[in-house]
Amino acid sequence: MTSSTDGNDDDRLPLRWGVILLGALGTGAVVGFLGGPLAGFGAGLAITALLYKILGH
Repeated sequence: MTSSTDGNDDDRLPLRWGVILLGALGTGAVVGFLGGPLAGFGAGLAITALLYKILGH
């Protein structure tokens, strides 16, 4: 009998990346507004790496 938990990583991939991208874009926009475009880009990259590590890969 097959359970619904088999292969659940494939089911979670779009939601996980949606959260990562929304967090990175939001952070990048706020920091970019306050500190300039280069700071916003760096903050967006940092948040992407952090959320990728936290949410699993």
